[in-house]
Amino acid sequence: MLLVLFEVIFSLFVVKEGNLLVIILTSLAISAFFSLVLSFFSKKIQNKLNYIFIIILLIIFLVHTIYYTIFDDILSLNTILNNLKAIAFYEVLIDRIIRYWYLILIYIILAIINILLIHKNVMNLKKNKNYYIAMILFILSGILVFNINKNTDNILIKSARNNGLLMTICKDIKNTFFNNDSKIIYNENNEKYLVSEYNILNTEFPKTKNEEINEISSYLKNSIPSNKNEYTGIFKDKNLIIILAESFSDIAIDKELTPTLYKLYNDSIRFNNYYAPTFRIGTADAEYMLDNSLYPVDIETALVESNNNHLIYNYANVFKDIGYKTYAYHNYDYDFYERDKYFENLKYNYLACGNGLEEKINCSLKTPSDYEMMKNTVNDYINDEKFMTYYVTMSGHFNYSSNHTIVEKNYNLVKELPYSEKVKYYLATQIELDKGIEALMKELKDNNKLDNTVIMLVGDHYPHGLTLDEFNEKSSYKRDKMFEKVKMPLIIYNPEVKNISTDKYFSMIDILPTILNLYGISFDSRLLIGRDVFSENETPVIFYNRSFITNKGTYNALLEKGEGTLTKDDIKTVKDDMYNKFRASRLILENDYYSLIK
Repeated sequence: MLLVLFEVIFSLFVVKEGNLLVIILTSLAISAFFSLVLSFFSKKIQNKLNYIFIIILLIIFLVHTIYYTIFDDILSLNTILNNLKAIAFYEVLIDRIIRYWYLILIYIILAIINILLIHKNVMNLKKNKNYYIAMILFILSGILVFNINKNTDNILIKSARNNGLLMTICKDIKNTFFNNDSKIIYNENNEKYLVSEYNILNTEFPKTKNEEINEISSYLKNSIPSNKNEYTGIFKDKNLIIILAESFSDIAIDKELTPTLYKLYNDSIRFNNYYAPTFRIGTADAEYMLDNSLYPVDIETALVESNNNHLIYNYANVFKDIGYKTYAYHNYDYDFYERDKYFENLKYNYLACGNGLEEKINCSLKTPSDYEMMKNTVNDYINDEKFMTYYVTMSGHFNYSSNHTIVEKNYNLVKELPYSEKVKYYLATQIELDKGIEALMKELKDNNKLDNTVIMLVGDHYPHGLTLDEFNEKSSYKRDKMFEKVKMPLIIYNPEVKNISTDKYFSMIDILPTILNLYGISFDSRLLIGRDVFSENETPVIFYNRSFITNKGTYNALLEKGEGTLTKDDIKTVKDDMYNKFRASRLILENDYYSLIK
């Protein structure tokens, strides 16, 4: 019964939505199976195994409860195996333990009660014919219900809501080692596209004995390329500075607190419906999408897995080919997410804490300064004829507390604001980003490079360190938990380009082809999963949990509910397209597909 109680608590108070009847039945089935297995051991061994089972259950539910309160997701096996360092910020863990102490206490009390009951033989059942019949019936009913309610996708949060946490963990373990996707189904496209009108090249799509490679080739070859448009080439030959800003959101844009961000945002190309859904590995997945216009896969960590692959249109490769010098900087550990290998593969001159940046900034700080990084690296490239520079920032990282290095530095600037402390702490971190960009712009202006430079600023994800209520304190409108929480600013700024605006819905997957088109760079848009936002192509905002947004409305995959003017046919069309995009992204990564392109 302990598993059932844990699952009910997790469903009601953590996930807060779920099919409670199915969860109870599947939990009873797992409990019955465990009890049936134990019945073949001696009483002494049964008790020991029961104690072990209770402790393991307690750890599982405590860890997943804390993780879910931070990331609104289920902790996957792959995250544990490859990215545990990314979640091991102990201040955040302590903060969540303090916030959700009552749930933790309930789990522990229930576990202790069960241990005492076992110790006093209160829970011992008589092992007769009726006992075995009951256990088998519980198991069969659980299997039946699970299969009726089975999800075909690999979305852990959806599975947890439908089948319970422990069943989801079992499913995740299976999917980590065995993948049984169905093939891409696509429509044959016999349209002829002119190079003068579309972003397309005379690409030879590889055909080999490998069925997966042939599947990718057929899908990409038949996809619709993006058309050239009135904005094609408006940034031709200009320098480019990309800033992937930690936890950047529009509540950080303030005329008084962050005047540089305010200026850039208001003078930028206006993107009215840009969304940045969070994927499984936060910043790493955002970085991978931004750099490659491919979706990160559900099982592997794409940023790590791509280290030895040819990544065809990433910024460094493309700009280096047309005569730019390319630089990348990160004010944190140089090998975090194996960025040292990743950036080397992308052909950047890469500096971070541990491989040279510590000679320019104070890397000994727990959260190094964005301002120091930008101010002290701009001279590396400011005198180059043409440069492309990529910053991955750190100052805005949670936990937002009084002992955060950057909060301590800037708190005096926010202490009188009418917001809760967490919000003020967050704003203090974004002031550091603002100072860094101000320093960049000053150097660009002093060296007569500002007019000839494009600054693109994009957040990696919404501020994970803020609750939704805290986020809404400074938001100009009330955000919901699913869609509006991830509506974000995208800044693409150049002083010579003004009065450009779009209401199109799009996401990070579409930024790379948009930039390539704005720079007038020759590329085959069919090879990318995203599309230029200024083209005529559809650019639905796709979420990790397979929800989506289009110009017709929103679809919540967890609730299987559409809003707006979406019809059933619309939903099916986007869901099929979405499946193809995720599968194609995975196969491109796993087969190093781009290395075969001619």
